[in-house]
Amino acid sequence: MGCDGLGSYGSYAGHGGRVTLVNCWAHVRRRFVECEEKFPQATEAIELIGELYALEREYKAGRRTRRGCWSCASTGSGL
Repeated sequence: MGCDGLGSYGSYAGHGGRVTLVNCWAHVRRRFVECEEKFPQATEAIELIGELYALEREYKAGRRTRRGCWSCASTGSGL
C-alpha cells in the first residue's frame, strides 16, 4: 500500500504478508530536507531521490523501458 507515512497505516502492515507499506518518495525526501542542516549526509539521500525522479521522467517520456530501469537498479551502476 502506498501511503504518506501516517502512523495509522501501520496497522495494515504485517497482515500475513499480504500488505506491504511503501512511502511516497516526496514525503521521504521532505524528511531528509528537514534534517539536512544538522545532518549533511542527508544531502546524498536527497540527490539519490532526485536521480530516481529523473529515471521516472525518462520512463514516462519513453526514453527508458521497465527492464532498463530495473537493470540500472540491480547492477548498482547508477541511474
